[in-house]
Amino acid sequence: MPSLSVSTTSRRRANASMASPPVRSSVSATDAQLTACDVISVRFRRRSRSSRYNNYSAKGMTSSCPSPKPLMLLFVALASFFFANKVAPVHSLSAAKNTWINNSIQYYNRITRGAEHVQQSPTYLKSAMENYFALEKLRENKSHHAETIYRRLMDEFNPRNIRNMNGCSEVDQCNFSHLAVPTLLLGLLLQREERFDDARTVFEGFSHVLDAEGADHECCCTARVLQAHALFEMKQENPTKAVELILRAVRMDHNLRPVLRWKQFRDAMAEYKMTRQQQPQAMLLTM
Repeated sequence: MPSLSVSTTSRRRANASMASPPVRSSVSATDAQLTACDVISVRFRRRSRSSRYNNYSAKGMTSSCPSPKPLMLLFVALASFFFANKVAPVHSLSAAKNTWINNSIQYYNRITRGAEHVQQSPTYLKSAMENYFALEKLRENKSHHAETIYRRLMDEFNPRNIRNMNGCSEVDQCNFSHLAVPTLLLGLLLQREERFDDARTVFEGFSHVLDAEGADHECCCTARVLQAHALFEMKQENPTKAVELILRAVRMDHNLRPVLRWKQFRDAMAEYKMTRQQQPQAMLLTM
């Protein structure tokens, strides 16, 4: 038979494998399995440790950087808003109040044509601000609110109510100045809304107050209400009543004389004179 040469290392491994009992092989397999579990557990521990370290480091970084204060954030937001939109700073309350008062006075002087006796009235500022407030409501399309303000002013400045409270003021030379303004504005408002019956009621109520207080007197505010009433009756095709009202207004304020030269009043005046001439003749015939 041919001889086989086996190396010393091969023989040692063969002898060791033949000499080892079968119990050793099972033990080595068990050791190998435990070693694999140990490796998995070690890796799991390392991962958990690394995650805890990362969380800790993140918390440390956030805690080391202080968060901005709310007031600072609010200041930055306001500053960016004003600088971006170029908005002027908000006026103080006193400045806004002064602006409101100035606008009210300018509006009221424009209505009363700067009458000095109106400006000397102790209720001048209150009436000016109330009427300007009604104007603002009209600009906001709140005509019902404006009408409520006008009617409240008419009741408040009615000479009868003033007399019942404290009497008329000595400084106010025109007892109907503050009553005339809301009456005029309310009558014009009702005409714009085509509430003609209500407008006639407002104007006639003012005339009744004049009749109750006595004869005609010089008052430009009252004359303007009568002029507006005359124009209203002219539009409603009542020329005779319109002429009577405009004549009464001219007696109170002579500056309204140019109104008599308007064509509509010239024609109505001619018809009014003819009617007045025919009335005595009709009375004579009846007698």
